[in-house]
Parts: sequence; structure tokens; C-alpha cells
Amino acid sequence: MHRAQPKVMRAVTPHSPVHGPSPSDSMENGYLKAEVKYIGQGGIEADEVEQFLQSRDAFSSAVQALDEGGIRNLEAQDTTRHVRTVMLQALGEDMTVHSLSCGLSICMGSVQRGSAFDDTWAHPFLDHGVIKVYGFVDATDRTAGLHERRFLFSMDPELPGIIVPRAL
Repeated sequence: MHRAQPKVMRAVTPHSPVHGPSPSDSMENGYLKAEVKYIGQGGIEADEVEQFLQSRDAFSSAVQALDEGGIRNLEAQDTTRHVRTVMLQALGEDMTVHSLSCGLSICMGSVQRGSAFDDTWAHPFLDHGVIKVYGFVDATDRTAGLHERRFLFSMDPELPGIIVPRAL
């Protein structure tokens, strides 16, 4: 998949430094550097993803790293806005999109609600049809009286699934 990069990609938000690394400094093999650690040959690395989804601190760090990597990439920013809009429309009023960040090929985030999630919680979003989702991994947690689902998914047809290590 070819990803055309604009000649000038510089987005400055109140939280981003005015001067810093160039957009190419945050890229590696067509992906944001923050995405690379979750990507294997042909999909998302299940072991790596499950580890950070299970840990509140590791998850927060991963989302922050993807935010920081995407801050200088207009495509990542647009994708995050678009996915958030679709999620809000699809998931309904009883769920809150607590965090969300997208790179060029993956998105990660969390949704919260006051009651427990069933295993079909993501179906309205996944079946919405506006965003093509190829691989999806999620984990459950409970924090401050709220139920939370943390997730990571691929939007890239070159990352069509979840890579699970072979048992020896």
C-alpha cells in the first residue's frame, strides 16, 4: 500500500512544541514509530497488544505515544477525528469514548460505561460500514466505578488479522 506524504506536515496544538522533530522523524517503514511495536508480518502482534491492554499505565503510555507520533501527521489527526465521530454515532449514548488515538494503520482507545459490557459491545461500530476494520483486540477493566473496554484495531488491509504465537 502506497502512502503519499504531503510535502509539509506541521500541526501545532496547544500541547505540542512549536519546534521539534520533523514529520519524517516520527515515521518508520510507512508507519508512525508508535505503531511499529504492535505490527508483525501480516497483522497485529497479539502478545504485545494484550500486555499493554491489561495494564492501565501501559495503556495510557501507549495512547500518549501514538498521540505524540500523530501530532505531526495530518492523516493520523484526520483519522482520529473521523473514527471518534463514527464511534460516537455507532455506540450510542450509554458509552463514552474515553480515549482514542489513531496512527496511519492502527487505532487504540477505550470506551466506558456504568454497567458491564457484553461481548458484542463493539459490533455497532465494527458493522457500521464507514470504517473498514481488519484486526481487533480488546480487554476489560473496571476503574472508578466504571466499566472500561480498551481496544486496538487495524484499518490497514496489509494488517488483516491478529498474530498469535505458536504453541511449542
